[in-house]
Amino acid sequence: MSNGFYTPNGTPYDMSGGGAPDPNRQNQIRGEALAGTSQTMGIIALLLTLICNCLPVGIVLGILAIVKSSASRQMLGYNTSAATVGKICGIIALILTVILAIVSAYTWFFMVREILQNPEAFYQDYPLYP
Repeated sequence: MSNGFYTPNGTPYDMSGGGAPDPNRQNQIRGEALAGTSQTMGIIALLLTLICNCLPVGIVLGILAIVKSSASRQMLGYNTSAATVGKICGIIALILTVILAIVSAYTWFFMVREILQNPEAFYQDYPLYP
């Protein structure tokens, strides 16, 4: 009995839904979703690190991007371009976060040292209220 729907080769399409879903297809969909999530997190981590200097968020999102990219690779058995982009952006974000943290700590240390050694000269050069 036909329900009015036909496949491209002309045979009736079975819409009863009695078959079990294909687990391989479900794993492929999950793996591709993980790859897309990895790409999104890697790009956001990179942008937040570069633009906002938001170091903790850059670290967390960078690590999550790398982990999700690896999970996608394990689930699919191959690397997608989205997973590769996510992993690369996550790694770059982590490296930039470490560099910015070192530069910030170095700058802060020498600024505080200068203030403590000679506060009058510092406040003459950099007045609080110009």
